[in-house]
Amino acid sequence: MYLITKKNLKEIQKALRKGFIVISDNLNYYVSMRHELKEIAEKLNLNYYIIHVATPIEQCLIWNEQRGKPIPDQIIRNIFEKFDPFNNYSWDNPIDEFDFSKIENLNLKVKNLIQIINQDISLTLNQLKIKKKQKAKNSYNEKLDQITRIVINSFLKNSNNISYKSQILHLRKIFIKQNLEKKLASSEIAKNFTLFLKKQLNIN
Repeated sequence: MYLITKKNLKEIQKALRKGFIVISDNLNYYVSMRHELKEIAEKLNLNYYIIHVATPIEQCLIWNEQRGKPIPDQIIRNIFEKFDPFNNYSWDNPIDEFDFSKIENLNLKVKNLIQIINQDISLTLNQLKIKKKQKAKNSYNEKLDQITRIVINSFLKNSNNISYKSQILHLRKIFIKQNLEKKLASSEIAKNFTLFLKKQLNIN
């Protein structure tokens, strides 16, 4: 059984790597089973969704009887008794439930589910874009900070500029504020800051 589960997880991961949408229709009645699927999705930076087939066991047994009991009733009862409930962990929370004994329009139910998933994916993509922009902004701000410090150190190596130290530090703050949104290249930052200091301090 363990070998089958391991093979199943390997095939799921392989399909996801190829860009397929994967539906794991295993019973996944243990939380550990669901956690293994979660880990695969997170490892590949993919969204995952849990859908709970919540048809009552009484109805399941009736339908099993009507089909000639292809599955022994005791197996169904054993799985029901072993089923780990949801919501004990923040990640283990179904996006939707399907009680097939109550669903009148399955196509509409599935359509609504797809809409919910699409909305969630759109939200995720927007959040990733925001994070990417913020990361780029932080990277530029760090570069602006580092290069202006280097320029100041170079300036202060000249003993003639020591007396301007407090002014230079103040001018650095002004220059940084003025250039936060410009996204200058490293060479431009150094050149523009050097010219800015010379102009403001009226030195060559």
